[in-house]
Amino acid sequence: MQAYLAPYQKEGVVAQTLDIIEAMFGQYVTLQTRFADLGANSLDILELFIDLEEKFEVSVEIPYDLPEDFGTVGIVVGCVLGAFAELD
Repeated sequence: MQAYLAPYQKEGVVAQTLDIIEAMFGQYVTLQTRFADLGANSLDILELFIDLEEKFEVSVEIPYDLPEDFGTVGIVVGCVLGAFAELD
């Protein structure tokens, strides 16, 4: 995938990221969904980041300031989009 993402491509990345998270946890999610509400643990989050890296072929880093409860789906989507921004 190319480094620069046009707006329509960003929407696709967001949608695909949401799909991956929904498949992993078996629940509908939005950007505001909290991982704690999905029953996520640290292994789930690690696996999710690995899956996202493989899907998008970019290095998606787990933020050092990730909340103890892993925060929201929106945080993870931001990390994925940030990985593309670092390639520019």
